[in-house]
Amino acid sequence: MFEGHDTVAMGLTFAILVLAEHKDVQELVRNEVSAVIDANGGKLTMAALNDMPYLERCLKESLRLYPSVPLISRVLSEDVKIREYLTTYYNN
Repeated sequence: MFEGHDTVAMGLTFAILVLAEHKDVQELVRNEVSAVIDANGGKLTMAALNDMPYLERCLKESLRLYPSVPLISRVLSEDVKIREYLTTYYNN
């Protein structure tokens, strides 16, 4: 529970940080959200979120810049050869 809460909180924090650093982008996001809310009679619905491609791209870019899980560790289960390079599996 804590890990899920923490990663979402940090993701939102970094998204807000990135928008705060880029006022021009922030204004474009604000205009897009306002237009969608106005078009839906002042309501923000799940369906209305599909009408915000610029906001979606901004959130994805924020996650790219500041990933919630920056490293995924993998362990080989067998030797791997890529071109002339061989990575050997070690069974500890």
